[in-house]
Amino acid sequence: METSGGWVKYSQNPVLGGKFGTIFDIAVIQKNDSLIQLFSSWRPQRSIALSESKDGFRWTDPQICLPYNDSSGWVLMRKTFDGAWSAVARRGVIFP
Repeated sequence: METSGGWVKYSQNPVLGGKFGTIFDIAVIQKNDSLIQLFSSWRPQRSIALSESKDGFRWTDPQICLPYNDSSGWVLMRKTFDGAWSAVARRGVIFP
C-alpha cells in the first residue's frame, strides 16, 4: 500500500514493539553510512530507549539510555481536564 507521499507500508510491521510493548515518539538519526539509530519512548520501561539498525528494517532490542528517575520532579503522566493523558508537568510548573 502506497501513500500519497510515496511511502510504502512495510508488510512485516511492526519493526519494533510487539514483545517490547508500546514504543512511540521516535526520532531516527543516520549515525553514519552503516548505522541508523532510533530513540524512542518505551512506555513499559518508563524510559527513553535506543535501538540500532544497518538497514532500517531489522533493529536491535531497545536498550535504556535515559531511565526514569522519580526524584527528578517530572510528572510522567497526568490526566488533563478533557480526559487526555499528558506528560507536561514539573513540580510547580505546568506547560500548555
